[in-house]
Amino acid sequence: PRGLDFIAAVRELCARAGMVFPEMERSASFAPKEKSIETFHDDLYRWGREQLLSDPGKAILDYVIGRGFTREEIEKRTDLCAIPHRKHFQDEFLNQKGYTIEHLKESGLLAWGFGINYQLFFPVRDEHGKIVSWAGRLTVPGKDKDGDDLPKYKNSFGLHKNLPYNFS
Repeated sequence: PRGLDFIAAVRELCARAGMVFPEMERSASFAPKEKSIETFHDDLYRWGREQLLSDPGKAILDYVIGRGFTREEIEKRTDLCAIPHRKHFQDEFLNQKGYTIEHLKESGLLAWGFGINYQLFFPVRDEHGKIVSWAGRLTVPGKDKDGDDLPKYKNSFGLHKNLPYNFS
């Protein structure tokens, strides 16, 4: 039958054939666990803000204050976030919120040292205010695989080159 979803079509076909369609309870464990990349970015932003402005992000917040910002400015006038420690991020964000390594890959954050050398970060937003990428600030000096100093700033690979910096 046209215009019906799959289950409704099977139910109708069973009725036409004189068969009983077995009704099943859908368990929460069988519910899809997919979350969109947009939801990931929004949740990461909220979590990163909480981290920066609470005890886990104290050292990073102190670093920003040492650069000339006040706590009030950081709270009200910036989009700054923190990933204070990679393990903390895995346990408290990915695992507890139900995200996977695929979300991390798609966000562009997996390979660029977030939560290790780049613990201060901020979202890059499009013209609609939607988070489309991330930029990170080096907070723990380090070397790359060739022995060179890590760059001061790093963008996730999802950064749109045609999006003006600080557009939002």
